[in-house]
Amino acid sequence: MPTLVLIRGLTGTGKSTLLDHVANRDDLNMKKLEIDEIKMKKYGTTTKCNPQVDFQEAGREARELLGKGFGVVVAEAFCNGTHIGYFLSGAKMSVSDPGLLIVRLECSIETAMHRKKGQLDPQTIRQQYGRPFENIEGEMVVDSERCRTEEIADAVAKRIIHIDRARHKEREKKDSAYYY
Repeated sequence: MPTLVLIRGLTGTGKSTLLDHVANRDDLNMKKLEIDEIKMKKYGTTTKCNPQVDFQEAGREARELLGKGFGVVVAEAFCNGTHIGYFLSGAKMSVSDPGLLIVRLECSIETAMHRKKGQLDPQTIRQQYGRPFENIEGEMVVDSERCRTEEIADAVAKRIIHIDRARHKEREKKDSAYYY
């Protein structure tokens, strides 16, 4: 099965930009899945969300794309493990799945305010940055202020290729065991 990439982080960290960079790479067979599209269809806005229902639905859509042979890249805040769990339950995966790469983007509140100036109310950004953000074991954590998006996309692509090669070798090993 191809790789699933979850890009997470608070507002203004560069999730959507990285999503586009990873999904549009020629060396990866990735489809992007936008949870905001699910929210827009259901609620007419991206600010409303029922995480249990909406994230599970997005997970099912990801599972369908993975089943068709595509890698999938998703961007959402996913502030805690419960939200990631909802998504993964829909995708029929777990946090320990070898085909999963979680990338967490970080930046300062000042950078987020600058990036979202005119798009979001500063108070909304302050509220988001005031909430705890749960660490997920094994996730790739990147400071989006210190790295260009292209550099981050290259690092993600290398991890995807590494994951795919390791899984391919594991399948070959299992297949060869059947011939003895």
